Amino acid sequence: MDLGKLSLLDQMIVSANGFLSGVLVARYCTPAELGAYHLALAILLILRGVQAELITTPFTVYSHQRSIRQLETYTGSVLSHQIILTIGSSALLWGLFLLTLRGLVPAAFAEVMPALLLAGPVSLLREFFRLYAFARFNFRAASITDITVFTVQLGGLF
Repeated sequence: MDLGKLSLLDQMIVSANGFLSGVLVARYCTPAELGAYHLALAILLILRGVQAELITTPFTVYSHQRSIRQLETYTGSVLSHQIILTIGSSALLWGLFLLTLRGLVPAAFAEVMPALLLAGPVSLLREFFRLYAFARFNFRAASITDITVFTVQLGGLF
């Protein structure tokens, strides 16, 4: 399959996953639970935005300007930064969880916190791998990852 078509197919899978997840949550949850879901989603999107600005976008731009030896070192550095961001994000989410236990955030949000504690770091690592694969023009690996996430996420919601 043409790389452009494979890239487009992958983006369709990611978009369908987000859309269908939102529809399922909206269909089967109360308005308060839907609001908590969107708040959790907003937190994930903020973390992914930080990740994109600090790690994946610079890697995508600068990785092609490196020799093979330099690329190995640069990739290791980027992976180290990703691990640090993931650990920092986990600490932030645990802090938010402690605030929910103290009752300082809406009660409906407390119900999504366990899922956010698990999904946050996994989502960041998945997005890193996906964008790393795109930067290295390995669209098949990105597509396989996204199809797997699509299947697991929607299967879990059903």
